[in-house]
Amino acid sequence: MNFRNLLVVLALMARWSTPSCPAQTLTLLHSFAPVTSGTNADGTFPYCALAQSGNVLFGTTFGAGANSNGTVFAVNMDGTGFTNLHVFSVRMGPFHTNSDGATPGSGVVVSGNVLYGTTGASGPSLHGTVYAMNTDGSSFTNLHVFGGNNDGNSTIGGLVLSGSRLYGNAQSGGTNGYGMIFGVNTDGSGYANLHSFANVLGVTNSDGIQPLATLAIAGANLFGTCSGGGVFGSGTVFRMNTDGSSFTNLHVFSALVSNTNIDGKFPYLGGVTVNGTNLFGAARLGGANGNGVLFRMNLDGSGFTNLHSFTAASGFTNADGVYPSGNLYSSGNTLYGTASGGGATTNGTVFVVNTDGSGFKVLYNFSHVFNLTNADGTVRVSVILSSNTLYGVAHTGGSGGSGALFSLFVPPPLSLNFSGGNAVLVWPTNADGFTLQSASNLSASSVWTPIPSPSINTNGQYVITNSTSGGQMFYRLTR
Repeated sequence: MNFRNLLVVLALMARWSTPSCPAQTLTLLHSFAPVTSGTNADGTFPYCALAQSGNVLFGTTFGAGANSNGTVFAVNMDGTGFTNLHVFSVRMGPFHTNSDGATPGSGVVVSGNVLYGTTGASGPSLHGTVYAMNTDGSSFTNLHVFGGNNDGNSTIGGLVLSGSRLYGNAQSGGTNGYGMIFGVNTDGSGYANLHSFANVLGVTNSDGIQPLATLAIAGANLFGTCSGGGVFGSGTVFRMNTDGSSFTNLHVFSALVSNTNIDGKFPYLGGVTVNGTNLFGAARLGGANGNGVLFRMNLDGSGFTNLHSFTAASGFTNADGVYPSGNLYSSGNTLYGTASGGGATTNGTVFVVNTDGSGFKVLYNFSHVFNLTNADGTVRVSVILSSNTLYGVAHTGGSGGSGALFSLFVPPPLSLNFSGGNAVLVWPTNADGFTLQSASNLSASSVWTPIPSPSINTNGQYVITNSTSGGQMFYRLTR
């Protein structure tokens, strides 16, 4: 069966089956070069979610490059044309400062022909920067230089853009030193500390500490996670207005007992994703087996649901991965994400799951590492979906041991159910370029006939209803 076809079978007497999906093939788009004396040609350790504009992907590397301080890069979606758009400058002087920042731990936001991003360290004050640059690499400028203390320090999460204003977080600094949420205009004006996280007693506080993940935005609300703190020290999910008012803890993760709990702990690089009236996210630890969970809740914090607890590991391997990291990518009723460890080789997985928690499936297991290198990298950050292909970064591994960029084709799911005397076939509307076809047999000479004009159901999916009275029939999505 062609990987780009998905078959379901309808037989007489309502006997039917769905073939298992073949293992997906990962395409290595770029492998970052080995490091010599702290430098290389293209950077190392990409921790970013990629950003897309047209047929180009943009991202950052945390380290190396020509000056050992990381890079901003662009690459075509087929892996050609890799370009360093910006190489962060050498740190100099007794305080190791530079003009533009260093170690970008997050990716970039694209708006028109402008990229916006943050650095986690250095710059003129050692505390990092917010920057803007053109998509061709020109006109790099600091929009804001962090000053520490009330101003913020060490920005790990990325930026979100709403109109002409950027929002982000700093994992430390702020009024109490435990992190903060900030806003700044795209021209660098109007910088504001929107919320400073509270003082800590032991490992707990009222609202969380160390926000590491990129914020989500819906209307006038910002949503995010804290990796620690809260009343149990396990982290929080929060909401606030974009002007800094009405900060609310939507969920406080519970304490661990023997490394397990019902809702997870430590949403590390995983923020929340908005899908309709729901938030979706991942906690790196906890859950039924201590290896992390995927969760859902309403936008007001009600209805918290553990969608998936990652399974117990034996010898560091398991069926589905451990320690989910990065934001989940939402497409219709489907979520895509990564686990940073476990799976068949201990080096992590790419997975898919329905928004109701059903249908969890591992799409890819990253390969074994030997002498820090492998064929495909090891993963710990978010993926994005475009035209039924996932794009992501592996923060280590690859042929140079410095990380890699990859793509992974994902066949759209085609489901078959029966209603009375009819067969009902359903598939997602984001199945770009796919057509539903039918044939009466699977012989080499079988003729596949396109089925035109599907309708769209209340869940925003394509649907076709056919009678079962005509005998055996086979269906496939193909492009």
